[in-house]
Amino acid sequence: MYIIGTSGHVDHGKSTLVKELTNVDVDRLPEEKKRKLTIELGFASYTNSKDQVVGVIDVPGHERFIRNMVQGTWSLDLNLLVIAANESWQQQTFDHAKIVKAVEVPSTICVITKADLVDDAQLQKVILETQVNYEKIFGNQPKIVVTNPLDPKSIENLKEVIEKTLVTTQPNTFAPALFIDRSFTLSGIGAVVTGSLRGTTLKINQEVTLLPENIDSKVRVLQTFGKKVEVAKEGSRTAIALQGINSEQLNKGSCITPDASQFYVTDKTSFLVSPIMENQELELKNFGEYEVASDSWHDRAILKNIGNNVVTITTTKKHPFHWNQKLLIIHPGSSKLLAKGTFIYDKSLSKDKAKQIPPLSTLKNLDQLNLVLNGFGKREDVKVKELNLNGVKFIGVGKFFISETKSLAIKNELSTKVEEKGHILLEEAKQFERYPKELIGSLINRFVNQGEFVIKNAALEKATKAKESLSDQEKELLEKIEQFGIKGFETKNVARWEKPIVGKLLQNDYILILEGSLIYSKKTYQKIVSQVLKNREINQLITIADVRDNLPLSRKHLLPILNQMEKDNLVRRIGDKRQILAKQSDIF
Repeated sequence: MYIIGTSGHVDHGKSTLVKELTNVDVDRLPEEKKRKLTIELGFASYTNSKDQVVGVIDVPGHERFIRNMVQGTWSLDLNLLVIAANESWQQQTFDHAKIVKAVEVPSTICVITKADLVDDAQLQKVILETQVNYEKIFGNQPKIVVTNPLDPKSIENLKEVIEKTLVTTQPNTFAPALFIDRSFTLSGIGAVVTGSLRGTTLKINQEVTLLPENIDSKVRVLQTFGKKVEVAKEGSRTAIALQGINSEQLNKGSCITPDASQFYVTDKTSFLVSPIMENQELELKNFGEYEVASDSWHDRAILKNIGNNVVTITTTKKHPFHWNQKLLIIHPGSSKLLAKGTFIYDKSLSKDKAKQIPPLSTLKNLDQLNLVLNGFGKREDVKVKELNLNGVKFIGVGKFFISETKSLAIKNELSTKVEEKGHILLEEAKQFERYPKELIGSLINRFVNQGEFVIKNAALEKATKAKESLSDQEKELLEKIEQFGIKGFETKNVARWEKPIVGKLLQNDYILILEGSLIYSKKTYQKIVSQVLKNREINQLITIADVRDNLPLSRKHLLPILNQMEKDNLVRRIGDKRQILAKQSDIF
């Protein structure tokens, strides 16, 4: 499914063109019919030759409704820039073309209407003006289609050009949401909202969130292009009735999304701004008051210039923001377009951070920008071991990515602390300013696995020597110990001739002996600890019965294991319970 839209000067025939394409009169309001002037967005659709539904949005052309123009263009796959042959380009034609460029609609077709009202010389003049003006704004030559109400074939020709253009156009990547552009109440159904569904599908009974109101709900009724459906597909004009939400809670500019994690609800954001036209300079005052329009909302805002084309925008209300969101800055109370912006951060940025922002084309989301700015950040997919961003290599540790440079700096700082005292308590070692304890814990585990440090008695020590190679007898005994698995090898079963070998394995840190009675290989002990900590949260209190759920062992085995974990600062005993001090992801 596709969504296309019309734009252009008032009275240039946009609504008539939509009616010719779809056989639907989109001017629905009495005031629109009386004044023959589009005020609100109009919607219709038609089915192309490939049996694909093409939604059409008609936007108002009058300068007073320029903000509604933004609302109508953010979701488009293709724009039809309408120019009347008898009037040629007007100021609103320029304004609408600039908006289309600013919100980065993938493709535009220039449609010259009312060709029946002019002679061939005037028509050729308008075509030439269209080519020149379009190239000034977009930097390339336009596709131009001439339509004539006296020639039905011209509309069929336009449909063919639309179809071919949509097939060859690289589509935009949209946030998963429907931004509300209208809401109303229907008898027997209740409150209903409409909008363009982009970046996702929606199903009946699917759980969604209304933002910025942050209300969870379910989809109760769905319609696309006027037909009741079970599934609304991406790229469709959609009407939704939500469970348990009344009309007062449904506001124009809010969004309905199945994935609220991709949005940042705030009234203070940072945008990367630039002139709409490359040859212009930014006309933005520091701490100036402007109007801003984005997706299906507009608001007043205070702009603070940070530097390096970064501004902090403080709106009067909270709005849902998403990565790569486009925004227009408008002179207050007028239709003058001042700048375009791209969302980069969910709060104000410092001047130093603004200088570090790389080309946005090198980033996929705000998490990756955080990585570049801070040197560490969230790791959503643990299967991804490394990332290269803006020429910097990031390594995956636990739930985080961290730059190799910062990882090395932390290792060096740990080495200095350990060398000063000979050892440092594990909990103390995790205390790094600016870094989460969970990240430092994962890094320490990485350094231990690399042979840089060892953990003994809940303290971090420098690894002073490599483990000696195992003799055949040592390998044989180690394998024998490991065969006993989580039950452990009891010391009373150690033969006299094996005791020196046990001592050698213990000295080289291949095994550990719990309370003098149970021998485990380090490998098996780590598996046991992993099972005890599995699905546990830090500070959670657990009983021996809880541990037995993860580790089917008798109390005789569990007590030595838990006591060793207490020595390793992994749990703390509180009465007959244990408090979890480390998450599984911190250790393994």
